[in-house]
Amino acid sequence: MNLWEQYNPDQSLGSLLGSVTSLPLTQCSDKALFEALKRHLTRKELRCWSMAQSGRTAEAIAEETGFVSSDVEKALQKSAKKLRQPKLQQEFRTLLAAGDEAEDEEA
Repeated sequence: MNLWEQYNPDQSLGSLLGSVTSLPLTQCSDKALFEALKRHLTRKELRCWSMAQSGRTAEAIAEETGFVSSDVEKALQKSAKKLRQPKLQQEFRTLLAAGDEAEDEEA
């Protein structure tokens, strides 16, 4: 079980990232999307971002993780910034293209 599944068992990572990036990421597997996030976000950023997406406040995240509240805020800001970066957007597009090619081969 990865961090996303631990904190957001009922929410699809693809649907959330799709709304953030305006890409149809629901077609991609959550595992592949999470691996892409792991490559671009630090552990602290990924953990704080995953927890924040489940509805936890920065104070609750700081209390649960032992981080300083200001560090949690900075990690959330950095993760939001990185999600908008072209490098990560391109990786998501590559995952989409790979998924489309796999569907074409199956047909």
